[in-house]
Amino acid sequence: MKPTNTTEQLRALENQVFAITEHKTYKSMMLSQEGLLLSSKRFDTPEAFREGFAKGGLLATMTTASYDKIKSFSSQGDNKTLSVNHKGIGLGMPGDLNFENGATDVHNILTYLEKVQGYNRTEAQLGAGKAILPNLMYVAFAILCTWGLYGMANDPNPAEFSGRRQWAGQLADSVSKSIGPIGVLLIGIGITGFLGWQLWKKYQNPPVETRLER
Repeated sequence: MKPTNTTEQLRALENQVFAITEHKTYKSMMLSQEGLLLSSKRFDTPEAFREGFAKGGLLATMTTASYDKIKSFSSQGDNKTLSVNHKGIGLGMPGDLNFENGATDVHNILTYLEKVQGYNRTEAQLGAGKAILPNLMYVAFAILCTWGLYGMANDPNPAEFSGRRQWAGQLADSVSKSIGPIGVLLIGIGITGFLGWQLWKKYQNPPVETRLER
């Protein structure tokens, strides 16, 4: 789908279902005059979405993230993520939304919010420190995972786990022992190095952040 710009095309976006990926709760979204309509179920047509949204029920989460509860929308660079920055506690606010159609969906939604809903757009290049903060977290997580799996690989006894994530711990223990300490280190160093390279690239050339506010 090509980026949308004309007023008529932008208003037509209210009849489109946006597929959401990688979110712990929401799978689909529609735009409305009141706010973002969010559903934990995947819908393929606007009619099915509206019918499911109207019914609600215990089997799905249906939320209206009204514009008056949203502080701003933002997106960094040319990517598939739209950040919904809420006011106050923000119960029901979706946070970061990744869209199946990537940057095209983000562009269309931001343009709709600006041209139809009257948001003010600003664009500015992020400072290097702010830009790489998420990348630092990824690198730290990779190092911690490598350290933990390396310890499992060196322990000849099966690790003991309990709780809802027991299967994940057992799988990690089994995999780490099967590839051995050296294998864990090589894989961990490779992943950490790749993430570090991405961090360095972003540090050298921080992305431009597009921000919409009332």
